Amino acid sequence: MIIRGDFMKYSVEKFKIDLGETPIENIFLNQYLQVATGNQLKVYLYAYKLAKDTSANVDISDEEIAKALDLTESEVSECWNYWLDEGIIKRYTDAETQTNHTVFLSLRQLYLGITNPEPDESQKTYIPQNSQEIKEMFRDIEDIRDMELSKSEMERILEHISTYHQTPELVVTAFHYCTTNPNTKNNTNYVLQVLRNWKLDGIMTLEQWQEENNKKQQRKTKKRTYYRPKTNDIENKATNINSKFLNDFIKKSKEQKDK
Repeated sequence: MIIRGDFMKYSVEKFKIDLGETPIENIFLNQYLQVATGNQLKVYLYAYKLAKDTSANVDISDEEIAKALDLTESEVSECWNYWLDEGIIKRYTDAETQTNHTVFLSLRQLYLGITNPEPDESQKTYIPQNSQEIKEMFRDIEDIRDMELSKSEMERILEHISTYHQTPELVVTAFHYCTTNPNTKNNTNYVLQVLRNWKLDGIMTLEQWQEENNKKQQRKTKKRTYYRPKTNDIENKATNINSKFLNDFIKKSKEQKDK
């Protein structure tokens, strides 16, 4: 019996007989379930399942994929063009065997800037357009913390961006805020929680954070006018550091956008 309510707990039944499964990266699900069409997802996932099944070792044509998914061959071709444009697959022909290959690229490796050696130097490696922005974000975070990010930290940050759609600039700002504010922590889990709280407040970009921060400063100034509370030297110091960093960071971001 199901009791009506606002929340539902989801779980996956454990199978006694292993019939196989196909793991999908969370970054793919978070990024494409809402933007890709049903046909595009079907083609990707069906071919991805075949690629992951090492025991099958099956070569399959677009015509066969079309029959399996009840699509036309033209529709399948259009779907592959979409994924090629997204930069998360690549296609090439082996010069010796004349065999056509479709390679599913790891989104985690693409975002982290990790590439595998190519079988042919002439083949093009497809990198998402925002990969440079992601690399710069990680560099800025490491500069702020004065320590390297671990791979697991990088993956958690990428998954957060993919899930909550907050900008890399805002992520950098959150790390700086938590590093310079004496009342916060600068570990990654804490920073991501701060970002989730900002998300609840409708803050998705650096500009929105600035606007909200300015409003808070105005409210504080108004209270000081009425009540004249004592100034906290530590808070003043943190505010001055934050202001200098943000001014430099905003200037840098604008220069990059203008290029």
